[in-house]
Amino acid sequence: MNPWFAKFRSDERGVAALEMAIVTPLLAGLVLASYALWDTASRRQDERAALNVGVQYYFHGGGDDTMASQLILNAWQRRPVDSTLNLTRTCMCETVPLACNSLCSGGAPPSVYVRMQLTANDPKALTNPEVVDSRVVRVR
Repeated sequence: MNPWFAKFRSDERGVAALEMAIVTPLLAGLVLASYALWDTASRRQDERAALNVGVQYYFHGGGDDTMASQLILNAWQRRPVDSTLNLTRTCMCETVPLACNSLCSGGAPPSVYVRMQLTANDPKALTNPEVVDSRVVRVR
């Protein structure tokens, strides 16, 4: 064996620096991935909490869609600029869609459902820039 190679093999100086050079990028990647997951989960949670404000409004007897929309948008803390909220009312007699001003067979008023849908396209999001979430609540 070459004496220079044997001398190089037995030298242990710089081992800690080499280990650190290998581990540091892995740790940095782990920190960045953790932040990306937290950021995505936090944005989704903000969106869901805002929708829940709308659900609570209707559960407590609210019936004005404009007011529900304002409450939802005000509750959405980290709302992206390019975001939309759609509230749509659907009236049904059991499973049959019906005009809201009509009556079901037997003279009963139809069940009224409000669908609240938030759509956000956030270029700041690291993992999933487009998010769509919705809730449906029975009003009557």
